[in-house]
Amino acid sequence: GRMVHSHARELGLGGLASLMNAVMNMYARCGSLEEAVQVFAEIRKDLISWNTIIGAYVHHAHYEEAINLFQQMQLQGFPPDKITLLAMLKVCSNSKFFLKSKLIHACVVELGDEVELAAAIMGMYGKCGNLEASATVFSSSAFQQSPATWNSRLAALSQEGQSTEALVLYSCMLLQGVMPDRVTFLALLDVAATLEARPVVEGLHGHIIQRGYARDTFVATALLDTYSKCGRLEEARCVFETLSLGDRNVVCWTAMVSAYGQHGFFGEALLYFQLMQLQGEAPNKVTMAAVLTACSKVELEADELKSVMRVYRCCVELGHDRELVVGNAALSVHAKLGNLREAREIFSRMWTRNVVSWNSILSACAQVGESRECRCLFRHMLLESDSRPDNYTFITILGVCKQSREDLTHGRLLHQLARESSGSLDLIVATALVHMYSECGSLEDAATTFGTIQQPDVVSWNAMISALSHYGEFQRVFDLFQRMKDSKVAPDSLTFVAVLNACTANSELELGQRVFSEAVRAGFGAEVAAAGINLFGKCGKLEAAVETFLTLVPHEKSLLAWNGLATALAHGARPSEVIRVLECMRLSGIDPDLVTFVSVLSTLSHAGFVEACCYQLSSMSTDHGLTPSATHYCCVIDVLGRAGLLDEAEEMVAVKLRNRRQELSSSRSSGGSGDDPLVVLWTSFLAACGIHGDSERGKRAVERILARQPEDAATYVVLSNIASLGG
Repeated sequence: GRMVHSHARELGLGGLASLMNAVMNMYARCGSLEEAVQVFAEIRKDLISWNTIIGAYVHHAHYEEAINLFQQMQLQGFPPDKITLLAMLKVCSNSKFFLKSKLIHACVVELGDEVELAAAIMGMYGKCGNLEASATVFSSSAFQQSPATWNSRLAALSQEGQSTEALVLYSCMLLQGVMPDRVTFLALLDVAATLEARPVVEGLHGHIIQRGYARDTFVATALLDTYSKCGRLEEARCVFETLSLGDRNVVCWTAMVSAYGQHGFFGEALLYFQLMQLQGEAPNKVTMAAVLTACSKVELEADELKSVMRVYRCCVELGHDRELVVGNAALSVHAKLGNLREAREIFSRMWTRNVVSWNSILSACAQVGESRECRCLFRHMLLESDSRPDNYTFITILGVCKQSREDLTHGRLLHQLARESSGSLDLIVATALVHMYSECGSLEDAATTFGTIQQPDVVSWNAMISALSHYGEFQRVFDLFQRMKDSKVAPDSLTFVAVLNACTANSELELGQRVFSEAVRAGFGAEVAAAGINLFGKCGKLEAAVETFLTLVPHEKSLLAWNGLATALAHGARPSEVIRVLECMRLSGIDPDLVTFVSVLSTLSHAGFVEACCYQLSSMSTDHGLTPSATHYCCVIDVLGRAGLLDEAEEMVAVKLRNRRQELSSSRSSGGSGDDPLVVLWTSFLAACGIHGDSERGKRAVERILARQPEDAATYVVLSNIASLGG
């Protein structure tokens, strides 16, 4: 183009307006607006010259300059024509320049009625949200027999979400004898997709067939996409198959991939992705994003994971891997799968990143427990990117703040940042803050944050109730539960479980029975039943526990329910029944856990069944792959000690402490005791020495205890009592 322009100048043709207008148009369409402007400045201008340069500025979205040129054009005596006004109506469709619309509208009126201009004016008013002005133009238009004016009015209604009004207008259009065209159907299908109304879509489908647009690629693609949004995948597939192979373009194939992917059918989405390539249609970045998004919606098998990797390699080969939409989809897949290394690589390769990109990499770090890296990335997001954190960002980063004092400090900073970024806390962020404060040990901060939530939902109430229960604030749990009901928020199963657990821990049998009855009336089943069994068992209501357990069908008998029954039987001193429960669990396919064996070993120990107790302790590791905690060992040491088998008891303590010290130290939470597990074992053995007055062994136990707890006065008292007995 530049060579032609240069040659024209050499030939002295620079003053030929028609040729220079074409050169100017060429520069504008090739992206060189500056050279187009330079040509415009050098030539004698006619109406076409003005239209060309105004169109160039509009094409490049330089609307302010386009308006200035429009005014200069009129001052120099060139009245605007249809082409000028169509360009200016596009400018006025931008709400920033809507005030100029009346001026342009007046120019249109002076020019006289014109179908295309009338449609453009209605489109402009519709895009700016001025439906009243759009309707006025439509009603006064002399071209109501033209589909273009009807289409503009339909588009305006659709854009403002007035779907029902759009369908009524379509009915009027048909009654007026105006036949719909491709643009009509595209607008109406957009309306139907918003409504997700199957009868409307099927009616439009019939009209599309009648008007001969069933094999139109654009209409068919919009139709199958609309069927997909209504959940009618079979109808979407049928529409796709009506198109010949030659009519199926990349947009149509992508719509099919996306239709199955959005509904979680990864296998079908992948199949269409492969078929389009076999048919010679290269996927674009939207197709890649659609198939990768499908991966993130389902649990993938090993073979499907390999397919995902092949899709991503295809992205790389086609050069789409650095695109934002593809990179985000791939990041989402790897974040879900916990593939942090791959997620890091994809994130680093992306040309641009938005908040979705940052959220995905943060989620990948959080999922594998890389809290330090998660915080570091969050700081980079704040300091080095244009993306601002959204609710999902705060929920993710708050999720890695757990337990430590450093986490609490960081959580408070996040709280302040979340409040400053939006002016007020979103409900889900506030709930995440309640949970974070609870995890980090600041119950009062959790309560204060909860108090700022104006209308807590059931999730928020549950978070606060669980926090109070965790810290033993049982009366506050009961009070909050009542407040929740008073505020007309219906408790769910998690609420009832948390309150029932609080009743169990506080031995509130009467209240617990009322809560359990309320949950049963509300229709909650297995989870609540398990909590009820646990309540009845620990409060000595064995019959109620058994009766509740028997109401459950086999698939509802969860580990929690079995453990509740075992606990109830253990409290009722029923060792043979506890063993039977253990056997029934195995036959039902439920693996016992550490809590199960606490019930088993404690009841066997209290019954004095030495051999059975030792056998069950051994089977924990050999048969079930469990590492016994200090509580489990104490049950066995206790029964050995009471049986007078102090040699065996001391041997067990010494061997287990020597060989399993690391395991015992890591099992502090599973044994039910917050004490040092090493001290717990020796204390249990010391008690056995006290029963039999064995001062020599007692002294050895005391030495081990005082080595770890030198200020423990109770240990000296026990040793003194042993010495007096041995006396």
